[in-house]
Amino acid sequence: MGAEHVSTSIETVRSILIDASPSHQAVLTESPSGYPLLVQPQPMLLRSVYITPDDDLESAIQRARDRLNNAKEPLLAMLPPYEQVHEAVARIFVFDKEQKVSLSGSLSNQPITKYVSPQQGSGHVWVSDWQQGKSGYFLTGHSGSTNLWKVARMDIDAFDSIIFVLSPVRFLSGLPNLQFANISDALVRAELEGHYTELRTAIALHSYRAIITHARSIVEKALGIWLSRNGQVSGKDLNEHLTIIRDLRLQAKDELDWFSDLAYHSAQKIRLLHARTHIDRAVKVGRSVQPELALSCIEDLKEVLRETRLAVE
Repeated sequence: MGAEHVSTSIETVRSILIDASPSHQAVLTESPSGYPLLVQPQPMLLRSVYITPDDDLESAIQRARDRLNNAKEPLLAMLPPYEQVHEAVARIFVFDKEQKVSLSGSLSNQPITKYVSPQQGSGHVWVSDWQQGKSGYFLTGHSGSTNLWKVARMDIDAFDSIIFVLSPVRFLSGLPNLQFANISDALVRAELEGHYTELRTAIALHSYRAIITHARSIVEKALGIWLSRNGQVSGKDLNEHLTIIRDLRLQAKDELDWFSDLAYHSAQKIRLLHARTHIDRAVKVGRSVQPELALSCIEDLKEVLRETRLAVE
């Protein structure tokens, strides 16, 4: 078969050659006779590290972050149409070897890195996890900026290559600005601002326990302020704040006009999630809080901030 009839689509090639020299930066593949051919169209490749669901996710993410600059980690080839918001389909290529090849327009052999598409029986941990009904994660990017993807599905194509359907684990709707106009206590403002800044950092770093902890601290302070503004004596912590509101709801036999039932239950969810981050609770339940559940508490936080007039959107 002539070279002009060889498919170089990323959906079908068995191996890829990465030419990372500043003057080229191209993705190639090998023809049946071993000559390098340009992959057409050029694919989007993401350096990745797989994280098994058996690991403590936060610790594993921090370890994986340090490995992302290693050229021997797998590459995810994102298949068109690439859509990061909802789901993406990807092939995986694993490191094979470094070699030198003769490239068109070059007078000498050029260093390239070869990656191959592993097959179903390759023994990689992502295959065994999926066969056991476990959904792992891929961390992509580089050590300074990363994205986390959950394996939503794994398929085997007609050529025995592994295809992943990946779902991004991310917070999409953004955080509102905080409104401090009615907070006269400078220390309280500083504490709220500090926790809010650290919450943003925790989201960026995939620090899911920290997300829950900062959300709980913000809600605790917000409810204390809101109880005082509505003529109530606040408690010493979030649990006491919520106990006071619960008793007032029972006395009123209806939803409070200054604090909705939705906001109350949103705050309770954050309290319960924070309790789950404690070691004894995690051991009792047998698992840590999943990242999707941790991120969902941000919507509950926003509801409480809107209700207590501390959010501006």
